Amino acid sequence: MNKLPTLTTAYVSQLIDFSAKSGGDKESGFARSQLEGTVALFNMLVTNKIAYLADEVGMGKTYIALGVISLLRHMNPQARVVVIAPRENIQYKWIKERSNFVRNNWLIRGHRVKSIQGGPVWDAVPCGSLIDFVHESALEANRDFFLRMSSFSVASRSVENREGYIDRLKQQLPWLTANHRLRSHNYDDFVTDVGRAMNEVIADADLLIFDEAHNLKHGLRRNTSIRNRLLGNVFGHPQQRAKQVLFLSATPFEDDYAAIHRQFEVFGYDDCPIKSLKKKKIGTLDQLSDHKLSVEQKANIVSAIMVRRVASLNIAGKRYTKNMYRREWRQGGLQEHDTPISVDDSKQQLVIALMQKKVSEVLQHERFNNSFQMGMLSSFESFRESVGRKSIGGDVDEDDSDSTSGITMSDELRQKQLQGHLDPSTRQGVDTRAIERVVKTYKRQFGEALPHPKLDVTADNLGRSFTTGDKTLVFVRRVATVHELAAKVDAIFDQWIEQRFRDALPKLGTQLDELFKFYQLERTRRPNEPMQLKEVDVALADTLGNTELEPEDQSRVDTFFSWFFRGEGIDHFQSASNYRRSRFSRNASLANFFKDNQVAFVLGYPDDVQAALLRELKLNADEFRRVINHQANRILQWQLEKRDSKSDVVQRVDRHQRFEAAQLAALDVLSKSKSDVAPFAARVADLQYRHLLEGLNFKPESPRIISADEFVDEKTLYSVMGRDYGELLSALLPGYAYIRDYDQNEEFEQWYLAREQRRELLTAVARLGVAYIELYLCAIADVDSIK
Repeated sequence: MNKLPTLTTAYVSQLIDFSAKSGGDKESGFARSQLEGTVALFNMLVTNKIAYLADEVGMGKTYIALGVISLLRHMNPQARVVVIAPRENIQYKWIKERSNFVRNNWLIRGHRVKSIQGGPVWDAVPCGSLIDFVHESALEANRDFFLRMSSFSVASRSVENREGYIDRLKQQLPWLTANHRLRSHNYDDFVTDVGRAMNEVIADADLLIFDEAHNLKHGLRRNTSIRNRLLGNVFGHPQQRAKQVLFLSATPFEDDYAAIHRQFEVFGYDDCPIKSLKKKKIGTLDQLSDHKLSVEQKANIVSAIMVRRVASLNIAGKRYTKNMYRREWRQGGLQEHDTPISVDDSKQQLVIALMQKKVSEVLQHERFNNSFQMGMLSSFESFRESVGRKSIGGDVDEDDSDSTSGITMSDELRQKQLQGHLDPSTRQGVDTRAIERVVKTYKRQFGEALPHPKLDVTADNLGRSFTTGDKTLVFVRRVATVHELAAKVDAIFDQWIEQRFRDALPKLGTQLDELFKFYQLERTRRPNEPMQLKEVDVALADTLGNTELEPEDQSRVDTFFSWFFRGEGIDHFQSASNYRRSRFSRNASLANFFKDNQVAFVLGYPDDVQAALLRELKLNADEFRRVINHQANRILQWQLEKRDSKSDVVQRVDRHQRFEAAQLAALDVLSKSKSDVAPFAARVADLQYRHLLEGLNFKPESPRIISADEFVDEKTLYSVMGRDYGELLSALLPGYAYIRDYDQNEEFEQWYLAREQRRELLTAVARLGVAYIELYLCAIADVDSIK
């Protein structure tokens, strides 16, 4: 392996085309950076045996790593590869992307990387456990193996479980009994013996890739996770089974280069010599943990083994990155840079003081002696999620410091955990019970979640987007905080909708009081929903008997919008979801409301579409009605014939289909006339109703005349907008105004299809998003009642 030569970008570009899948420019964007990253990492592996790909999220680290695998296989056709993914779904994603990469991006069918059929030459083997890996490796080592981190999790706290694991391993490798002593009484001995036994029987990996390698940041230190120790014993000790190691992570270390050393230490690369690409020795990997070495010297060592870049866009030949506009707020602040949040609300101040008092009382207990780790407090970041949170104990094989809970255990606590002596209250957080009492009593008394200064002010600022439409990206420390912050934003959204209802419908105050009170009662009947409550009428809530709904009745009530606008509907109220079904369904009165009247569009949106059409066709009303109805009937009968239906047309065809048939019939008649817009009508008919054109040639045996002429003049949202609000329509559909010289414009088809795509997008927003609130309020204001 060490005899492999370093490669150039020009050479590799003849083997890999990173732009092939997207059809992009090889010299710009991610394709070029992926090519350069692949070459750099391959050369680092050839020179130092180790490399680290630390590009930021979204730059295609997986594809770069696949490029390295392919280059290695191209240079050494017998190279064995092992990939360790963080989770099962990522494990199988690696296998899928490997196949895609070989088929789409690798250019040579040389039966080294790509077979004659176009797929990967080597088979991919997913392994769910280490025993699976040992078994598959013994059967046939010349395959690519894909493991996941949980493969190294052996949750066997009891002696019986450990003995069972050893028995399963011996079934795969019977000779282990004679050559190895596999101890089961002590957990540490068990992990060591099993790992080293596997180390001796598995084949060497010419390249091992570890995805999200930052999970190994604690290395092999005392009391480190079982996962790290087992990984080290299987692949690194006593023999290095990974001849080359490539790590992937967007966050390779936090504030200490020693974390990189500890990660590679797991695979036996503790004091690996580091050289530059010119073979000049720079230092050794273990120097990254030397406190006497300067930061500059450590950075020089890391630069020889790491590729770290930020995403960029190539705009008009200039490279733009997010670092050009990003500003860090390390001193605090939300609205004003580096200005910490001010807690001015007296309720928030009292809550914080109460929490501090309760936590201090707990810590004064003799068990804690006024000392604690910040991460071991449930109230460290939030109050609401402290209640009912999961124990930090978990399986002893998991690395707790890497969990989403953010808890970092001390060596003493970890030792107690391994021995099964960790007190349950400590597992949950020493202040959990005290916080739980405060949270429950506050919610019972005030009907809302406990105030939290940081989350409250963040939610208030996010709530402004309901009016401004601004988008905001928020990062939080813990996954649990996402739910609490979302609940607070949901509550603000409810308040915003209620105020919007009251502003738009001032005469319906009594009905709105009843509606929103009913909504609050529904919220109390679903206590497990994520959103917080506010000022619920307790007396009315008691009438529901404090019973939860039956499973079939438990529809989502997380916000008023999902309940009223997307739910199943409410008795005694004209809910927005009911209104949409009754008025906008395919056979309802407003079935075509969001369509565009294409006949009106061709004629320039006149006040009277049918009159304008009669003038263009030079027909009287009776002749027009006969022709249009006959053509529309052909189309409708053809549709029924395709469905093998002999039922009555009126019963089988909905209002939406009648509208389309009438529109196409009118456009067809217009296209065959001597009108100036005839060619225009023909193009629109072809583009808009291509799926119905065959029906124009259908010859029904007994045609039934359908009154279709009324749909020619049907008013729709966009036709009225085009007639009365032309500037607004031009703003919504920029560049797609009425064009008479279409036949001289080669881009007309592209233009028209883009117009329709924009219209469909606006329609989806109006029907499904917040815009539907305004449509609903307009309809209710017209009938002056919400019931």
